[in-house]
Amino acid sequence: MEDDCGGHSPNLGGLSPRRKSRASGQQLFATGLPSESKEARTWVNYSCPRSTLSQALEGLRVFMNELLEASGAHGQPEHGAWLVALNVVVENELFVSPQERNWSFSLKEEVLVKILLFYVIFYGCLAGIFIGTIQVMLLTISELKPTYQDRVAPPGLTQVPQIQKTEISFRPADPKSFEAYVLNIVRFLDKYKETAQKDDMIFEDCGTVPSELKERGDFNHERGERKVCRFRLDWLGNCSGIQDESYGYKEGKPCIIIKLNRVLGFRPKASHVSGNRPPKNESLESVETYTGARYSPNVLPVQCTGKREEDKDKIGTVEYFGMGGYAGFPLQYYPYYGKLLQPKYLQPLLAVQFTNLTMDTEVRIECKAYGENIGYSEKDRFQGRFDVKIEVKS
Repeated sequence: MEDDCGGHSPNLGGLSPRRKSRASGQQLFATGLPSESKEARTWVNYSCPRSTLSQALEGLRVFMNELLEASGAHGQPEHGAWLVALNVVVENELFVSPQERNWSFSLKEEVLVKILLFYVIFYGCLAGIFIGTIQVMLLTISELKPTYQDRVAPPGLTQVPQIQKTEISFRPADPKSFEAYVLNIVRFLDKYKETAQKDDMIFEDCGTVPSELKERGDFNHERGERKVCRFRLDWLGNCSGIQDESYGYKEGKPCIIIKLNRVLGFRPKASHVSGNRPPKNESLESVETYTGARYSPNVLPVQCTGKREEDKDKIGTVEYFGMGGYAGFPLQYYPYYGKLLQPKYLQPLLAVQFTNLTMDTEVRIECKAYGENIGYSEKDRFQGRFDVKIEVKS
């Protein structure tokens, strides 16, 4: 018997329980619709067996479109067609044949594999571009010297002991009050001991008096590691810790060790002047406040004075201890070649001792380095200078 599907009506006896349920539902729904109505004809077409799931869904789309047209012309679809259509969607999913379901799963797997492959290739290309850019950039950068140093600020000037708030306050009769300061200096000077500078493959003698800059070639590995000038502790005089292990604190005459921070390739330029006058500098205070330390054109000089006007009468005598008795940093220790080429580099030191500070008074002291390429900044109070407060309690 031919049906509206273009074939014979299905034999319900040979169908599975789910197929029987689906066919029965189709027949019940068809009998509930007027036989000549557009909805009935559309339903018969949709309820026909489909070879694939996509064809079934296409039949449902046509059915729904015709229901919408009928609803617009005659009001609501007859006999709850909307509810039945929703049930049909569920049935189409539940009664898909195993062949159709396998085909659908294989299609999904194929799509997922393609999507995954796309993103793997996409992000792989991004990673390759990023790595390539970094490698190209590294080819233009030297590990030994910065490519651009035009914006590097002049080196900072700092002191040891390094304390919080740069305040030193102690009582000479109480060793506990200055123990931390002494320990800080001892630890810092440990690498300047003679026993730490014995290796002639690393260290060399650069004289006992200041001399010119000591160039050690270009910044490359052709000559390997560069040697380092030795610096003798006994040049620091009373502040060396050799004669006085308290560095003057026990007697109320505190010492501080001054150093110029390391800047790779920095070449200090000292002003060429003679006599006992500090180099010309616009920010230099009156030379009458200077205590008469010696200067050399091969020394980057340092001067410590009272920060405020009222401090200048309270600071008392200032004694300087450095190489050759000069109050500054000898130039033969520069330039600095960095940790890769000079891993054991020792920067030159200057020791300053305040021998008669006013007791029980906080004295603010400022120390400055002077040179043609030494500058100061109000934003950085350690650039080329520093100030420290010292109070000796009775």
